[in-house]
Formats: sequence, structure tokens, C-alpha cells
Amino acid sequence: NHSHFMLVNGTRWGDEVAIRAFVEDSIVHSKILLVIGGGINTWKTLLTVVRMKSLVPIVLFNRVGGVSHKIASSLMKQADKFKIFGDQREDDSIPISKEEEGYINELIDEAGDLIEVIDPKT
Repeated sequence: NHSHFMLVNGTRWGDEVAIRAFVEDSIVHSKILLVIGGGINTWKTLLTVVRMKSLVPIVLFNRVGGVSHKIASSLMKQADKFKIFGDQREDDSIPISKEEEGYINELIDEAGDLIEVIDPKT
């Protein structure tokens, strides 16, 4: 059941990310950002939330593919700095582009203390 809809003017997939993050930040008082898989809009959402300084806890699922796997895999190399739950193997690393590496570094710099990694396969 949906009681409300919000239409956002845009011409491309993902144009809604910034306004959605703003609205969510304005109306939701207690939240957590779960990242399970994900693609380009997941990167946009993560960076938008972090840049808004929302202080939203970010929970990443490792070894499930997509963006969450890329970030979690990268964080596993620095496991002593993050809350890691489950298997802490580093041998499942996947390729990360320079652009994605920049995104990950920004996430760590801006919200490192808010990031947790869960490995659902343990």
C-alpha cells in the first residue's frame, strides 16, 4: 500500500536521487542505509547521503555482488578500522575502477565511523 507518490522532473535514470535523499532526510528521524548489491544509482545515493552530512549508519553486505561487494571488499583490507561482522576473508576481492576507488575513499573520509560490513554467507 502506498499513500503518497512523489514525481521528480528528470530525463535520466537516477535524476531522482538527490531530491529523494533530501526528502528522506527531512521526514525520517531514525534510519539506516542498507546496501545490498546495487549499481550506479547506489553510488549516487551513498555519496548524496554522505555529502549531506546526514550521519546515517551505513550497513554494507559483503559477497552479494554489486556496489556493496566492491565497497565491503575494499574495506576488508582495513578491517581494523571498521565494524566487520562475519567472515573477514580478504580473498574475495573484486576489481575496482579508479573512479570507484575515489568514491570509496570519500565514503571512508566522510562516514568511516558510520560504516559496518556484514557477511551474510557466514
